Amino acid sequence: MRQITISVRTIAALLLLLLATASAFAAEELTEGERQWLAAHKKIRAGVSPDFPPFEFVDEAGHYTGIAADYMQHINKRLGLVYDGIENVQTDEINSMVKANRLDVIPCLGITEERKKYLIFTKPYIEIPVEIITKKSSNIMTLKDLKGKKAAIVSDYDEEDLIRRDHPGINIVSVPTMEDGLKAVSFGDVDALIGNVFSVTYHSGKMGITNLKIAGSTGYTYRPAIAVRKDWPELADMIERTLQGMTAAEKEDIYRQWVRIEKFGDIGSKRLLLMLLSVTMAAVTAIFLLFIWKERLKTRVKEKTKELELSKEALEKARNELEKRVTDRTSELREANEKLRIEITRKQAVEVALKESESKYRSLFSSMNDAVALHEVIYNDKGEAVDFRVLDVNPAYETVMEIPRERAVGTLSGVLFGAHSGQFIELFAGVAQKGVAVSIEAHLPSVGKHFKMSVFCPARGRFASIFSDITEHKMLDDALKASEEKFRELADMLPAIVFEVNEKGVFTFTNRCGIETLGLTHTTDGLDILKTIGDDNVGAFKAHLAKIIEEQTVCGGAEFKIKSGDGRIIPVFIYASAIIHDGIVRGVRGVAVDITERVLFEKALHEKSLQLERLNNGLEARVREEITKTIEQQHVLIQQSRLASMGEMIVNIAHQWSQPLSALNLILINIKEASDFDELDKPNINDFTSKGQQQIKKMAATIDEFRNFFKPDKEKELFSVSKSINDALALLSGSFRNYLISTQLNSTEDISIYGYPHEFSQVILNILSNAKEAVTRFRNVDGVITVDVSHEGTGVRIDITDNGGGIDAGLISNVFDPYFPSKGRDGASIGLHMSKRIIEDHLNGSIVVDNIEGGSRFTIILPSQVPA
Repeated sequence: MRQITISVRTIAALLLLLLATASAFAAEELTEGERQWLAAHKKIRAGVSPDFPPFEFVDEAGHYTGIAADYMQHINKRLGLVYDGIENVQTDEINSMVKANRLDVIPCLGITEERKKYLIFTKPYIEIPVEIITKKSSNIMTLKDLKGKKAAIVSDYDEEDLIRRDHPGINIVSVPTMEDGLKAVSFGDVDALIGNVFSVTYHSGKMGITNLKIAGSTGYTYRPAIAVRKDWPELADMIERTLQGMTAAEKEDIYRQWVRIEKFGDIGSKRLLLMLLSVTMAAVTAIFLLFIWKERLKTRVKEKTKELELSKEALEKARNELEKRVTDRTSELREANEKLRIEITRKQAVEVALKESESKYRSLFSSMNDAVALHEVIYNDKGEAVDFRVLDVNPAYETVMEIPRERAVGTLSGVLFGAHSGQFIELFAGVAQKGVAVSIEAHLPSVGKHFKMSVFCPARGRFASIFSDITEHKMLDDALKASEEKFRELADMLPAIVFEVNEKGVFTFTNRCGIETLGLTHTTDGLDILKTIGDDNVGAFKAHLAKIIEEQTVCGGAEFKIKSGDGRIIPVFIYASAIIHDGIVRGVRGVAVDITERVLFEKALHEKSLQLERLNNGLEARVREEITKTIEQQHVLIQQSRLASMGEMIVNIAHQWSQPLSALNLILINIKEASDFDELDKPNINDFTSKGQQQIKKMAATIDEFRNFFKPDKEKELFSVSKSINDALALLSGSFRNYLISTQLNSTEDISIYGYPHEFSQVILNILSNAKEAVTRFRNVDGVITVDVSHEGTGVRIDITDNGGGIDAGLISNVFDPYFPSKGRDGASIGLHMSKRIIEDHLNGSIVVDNIEGGSRFTIILPSQVPA
């Protein structure tokens, strides 16, 4: 093929010469009606694409510029239009903005059948071929060659829909900008770029890309035109006539400014030259037709001139009348002008106040620690809210939401927060429309945080959101609730009544056993505890509560009678202690163990003893029968002892929890004060959370220790003596601290024995509890309990001593008898009796007690049994 040698400048000059006479055929002068229309519509609202060079874009200085902008500048000079702001729009927003009367003119828009329904289009002021751009080394020439290959098209360009419809075999890759498309084909990420030749030329020249070419034509053209709202046909007609009246030189100046023709030499100048030749031939034809039209117009002008001369006198008369009206109107205008001046002065003062308010708002907006975002609501064609877009965010937004500002601003909520944003659209749209503020708490999975959101309406159609991060508070609340739930579950598992009453004796908590025993439906909250006490015990129990509250201490336990839901009187053994917060008694917490079986057993045992005295010693069979029954009652006694121990353990847990609960209460008070004084920053929250979690872990550990302690032993095992003693000391540590009792474990080495570890720990616990009671009744301060562990032959010796004053010499030999009063305590020494049974019967050891100086000593000797 021969190479084309005619230069582009030569063709442009020829085109200018052929079209030079076109200026003689300018549009007709404006009619009076058109002038009146323009006078009534001085300010026009235009919608432009901010990033579509060289056709139209907003430069770095914020000025609207480009080919379409130059055309509009020419039209503005011709018609005297003034724009009331230029609004940046996206293609998919044009329909809704036109229907809402927010746009009047769109300078650069492709013509489609859908857009013709609500817009009037001028004739295209330029036709640009849509070409295939490839690397110079590529052999692609047509759209058919692109089948199965990747082709980049700028998103929202009109040609994208055409290519997808007519050529479904092409793998379309949407890119944000023309520059991204040129980079993609230049770097080989895609096989080709499809776009209009003006945009390609402009951007390739700007980017300095030289390895591309125009490979072939798509057969499509980009035909931009000026669009006017449907109800303004007058303006559309005037713009159309102005465009037709532009000279070729004026148009050529616009194109030369924005399109560097020489650049096409690198990527396909031959096709552009052919295009310009076609435009030249079309222009010659248009000039010939315009010449014929001009001759006809001269004839009509002569006829009109004659008619005008005949009406000259009528016009003179009308002129005089008009002058009189002008004089009258001038006076009216002066008055209106003065009113307008006053109104302008007032508006200027308002604008100054608004600017000051805006400055204060911006300062507050930027300095807030909480995340703040301004949004606009997005509506569909039916006027329904479908999404909302972020318009602006403060600096704290990036830190709190962990979303960069450049990603957030301009992005739809569905993109930022995913499907979870849909639940807020209707609520926030209501705020934007009605102006009624709302406050909600929500979890945003995409951010992974809990927020308190305060939403209000700064302007109609928009809303602002303040995001306060409450994730740490939520975690702390959940942990406290979980801990409380665990305590309630544990209390509900116990076969004893666990209760709490306030300082007035009104129930605030009861476990399941209490509810069932007292015959209530759901809860005892609000019920006076005295109404559940047997009538003959009310006075004694009232005094018992008063003593606990007055002394702010733990009561060792006492027997009372309570009334069940079915009218039965049930004997119980009650352990109770004061609930103290911030040094003030808030109520009483306790455990009531049903001792009905024990009372019945005591009664039956007494009756059997009387019978045995009357029986003949020779009635061996009767004796064996009674012994068997007695053994069964002993099993009941063991169970009662275990329940009594569990009651004491609940009280001990209450002591163990008293300190961490007080610490948690103090943490919550500190959080509230920090929030009230706006000092609740992230370091403080982390500190509060860490301290709170430490206290909760302590409480959870106490529950685990309690659960493990009462787990029954199924078979013997090798266990550490020191560890079992330490476990018992740990369970009683809170009670010891409350009574200012110090403890000490002395062990030269870790000695292990073979037996039942939990039964051994229960024995140690019973002896330690007995020692605590002795110390607290003998002295107020400086109580000491010492445990010494050492070898005894092939076994182990444990000595437990206290400084509680010792045991009466006349009673010391009977301390291991069942129900024998120990050290003057209320109640019976079931624990010591069962301890002796466990040591001698289950562990094959021995236990004795003796007095030492200032106190007593329990000595346990156990063999080091080894499993066979």
